[in-house]
Amino acid sequence: MGFSFRKRLKIMKGLYLNFSKNGVSTSVGGPGATLNFGKNGTRVTTSIPGTGIRYSKNLSNNKKDIVSDFQDESNSVLTIDNYNFTGKVPKDANKNFFYLSIIFIILGIIFQGIKSFIITIPVFLYVFFIQLGKEEKRIDHELELIENENQIIRNKLKKLLKKVEAVDLMLEVNDCRTLEDDIEEIKILFNELAKYPISNFMDGDKFFKLMAKAEERNQNYYEALRLSTIVVHQYKPTKEIKKILANSLNKLNLDIKLEDYLDFIDNNSYTIVLDKIDELTNNIIK
Repeated sequence: MGFSFRKRLKIMKGLYLNFSKNGVSTSVGGPGATLNFGKNGTRVTTSIPGTGIRYSKNLSNNKKDIVSDFQDESNSVLTIDNYNFTGKVPKDANKNFFYLSIIFIILGIIFQGIKSFIITIPVFLYVFFIQLGKEEKRIDHELELIENENQIIRNKLKKLLKKVEAVDLMLEVNDCRTLEDDIEEIKILFNELAKYPISNFMDGDKFFKLMAKAEERNQNYYEALRLSTIVVHQYKPTKEIKKILANSLNKLNLDIKLEDYLDFIDNNSYTIVLDKIDELTNNIIK
């Protein structure tokens, strides 16, 4: 068993400094109510002297206490329809009014006695619930704004996934009548969603492989080269992707062997590789 250490230093009536092995804390109050401020947060303790009835509550500002309609990721199955793509949550409820009310109650008890406690409690409860109602309305409003933003993202992502599926089927049946327009629409949607964590619902490997194939079929060899390079650098390249890469290098008349280019990809960062593509295709009209 270790040694324990605790000392209480009175600063003035109702105000104390507490020293222990866990650090220093400050206590305000006296018999009936005490407010303690320490490194572990703020704790209020109230009691009715002589009865043994005591109530204690931690008022620390904890992110886990945030009121939110978003589901807990650890306890639910995430889907596009319940995922918080924005990463935003409402601001914490403002507890300053609560702290001030407690302090006034404590000061009243210190200087006026238990009668003040009986008088001020109804006032405190009235103020507390009025303010609580305002905070709830603010949080509900913020949740609504966040949900509206999320819904826009969800709709775009669903549209993107449907468009990608359509392009995949078009390539399967060799129907490329609207391929160019579909690719352009996919690019727009993907760029708008790129800043959000859509990878949770979208296989990047399959996506870039499909788009490389689509751009090659559309005879846009510059984009086919860039997309197949992304797959080789970031994911697991297949023989088909390497063929697209080789064909794009050939169609663009680039003076570099396939094996040299693959070696360059393996030994350099993603940014350097893309800069190399721009350097190689600098004089090509895209």
